[in-house]
Amino acid sequence: MSDSWELIIVGAGPGGLALAAEALHGGFPRDELLVLEKSDKTIWSIRALYPENKLTTANYKGYTADAQGLLTISDMTKAETIAFFDRLVEQYQIPIRYNEEVWSIRALAEGGYEVRTTRNLYRARLVAIAIGIFGRPNKPDYPIPTVLKSRVHFDLTTWKPEPGMEVLVVGGGDSAGEYVQYLVQDGCRVTLSYRRQQIVRMLEQNRQAVERLAAEGRIRLWLGSNITKLEPTPEGRPRVVFAEPELDSPLFDHIVYALGGTTPENFLRSAGIAFEGKVPVLDEHFETNQPGLFLVGDLCANMKGGSIIYAFNTAHTVWERIRQRYWQPVPEVSSDGMAASAGRSGRP
Repeated sequence: MSDSWELIIVGAGPGGLALAAEALHGGFPRDELLVLEKSDKTIWSIRALYPENKLTTANYKGYTADAQGLLTISDMTKAETIAFFDRLVEQYQIPIRYNEEVWSIRALAEGGYEVRTTRNLYRARLVAIAIGIFGRPNKPDYPIPTVLKSRVHFDLTTWKPEPGMEVLVVGGGDSAGEYVQYLVQDGCRVTLSYRRQQIVRMLEQNRQAVERLAAEGRIRLWLGSNITKLEPTPEGRPRVVFAEPELDSPLFDHIVYALGGTTPENFLRSAGIAFEGKVPVLDEHFETNQPGLFLVGDLCANMKGGSIIYAFNTAHTVWERIRQRYWQPVPEVSSDGMAASAGRSGRP
């Protein structure tokens, strides 16, 4: 027996929470809306991966910071950002089920969608996917030995760093810079390997933080370094072989690749979403080719990644489409015969 809902939102990050707030603020019934989150907290990536001193910037990678809907932010610290979203959940009493990862979304012949999670089977007339782009990280072009899989990672969600660990971070973008700061904060001995001779892809604040850590001797910064292969050692640690002989194949406890993320293509395709190349096909309201199935946040920004304001704006745009096409309050008639808004879902 499946739970039935009008709107299921997949992901309790900035985009998913913003859509829930927009809908509830607009009168959508709370008992017909559900947010599913695979972790045990909202905005998990910000809580777990952002360094304590990192600013959450309103404007990022060229996206306008002009808010279009209910929500906006200015540049805030990590603590302020967490507090902002905690207040949002409390203010709107957003209904969230934690520790439920969505495995599949399937269109039903009679309309609507079946949403299968690690715990339950749901039905929903409308579904919005707001899961970010971490689902499909880019990987190196050399093989990773199977015996090293537990020591090689593509984000920081699959293991717990411990003080004193020797960790190699590979990459030159913002994720790499943020991982370095997070790992140093946790007491790890960190090396950053980047194939170019200069760091050019990071936001200024991340680049300055990495270069300051290197100047202080708190990390090793290996620019112009190129990994050719990984080799397992008898004790199970990865040996990294570089094209540059002076780097002398060092050993590490763990390796973290930060080579960029792409949309979780297989998951989206399995839901019946059409693609043009590697990019999901969306209309101007971020609705897919499947009626009533929407994307929110980073998934709408192709492979460039968005920002919190961008997530807010996509959520507002999706809510406007839902409000105009799929849902309107049904007026109730009071005892005196006067119409009053009931806040119930109307059926098209």
